[in-house]
Amino acid sequence: MNIDFSPRYFLAIIIIIFLGLTVSGLSLIDSPDIVNAKRLDKKRIADLRAIERLIDNHASLEGSLPLSLTLSDIKLGQHTNFLPTTDPSSGVPYGYLITGENSYRLCASFSRDNSEDNLRDGSDLGVWRHPAGEHCFDLELQLEPGSGQVFIH
Repeated sequence: MNIDFSPRYFLAIIIIIFLGLTVSGLSLIDSPDIVNAKRLDKKRIADLRAIERLIDNHASLEGSLPLSLTLSDIKLGQHTNFLPTTDPSSGVPYGYLITGENSYRLCASFSRDNSEDNLRDGSDLGVWRHPAGEHCFDLELQLEPGSGQVFIH
């Protein structure tokens, strides 16, 4: 058996390896639409987390949940002057519903399912996992036992 070890043979092998690595690398990169959807969903989660903290703060100041997420109904505290109440893409208000004396629901519409994201980036989504589409999170005030004071977390 006679194998051709000419430079053309090695060049062909190098080109095949390069193309294989390029194609596999490109498959790991998200499209611009997916990158934008991820960015918007992360902003929605950041907004809902901020709202959760503001609701806890309001409850510690007022002793109850706010009636709505409007500035007239929620006490922001002295160090906060921003309440993110609308979706960053659509402008639709986030949903808020009181479900009990110390419990409530926050809702938003998400572009994509994030259930596998923490497997890729190492973050822990915890309660903030969501499917694509409208999703609500059932939350409770973090009360210090026996005091009626809210833990700010």
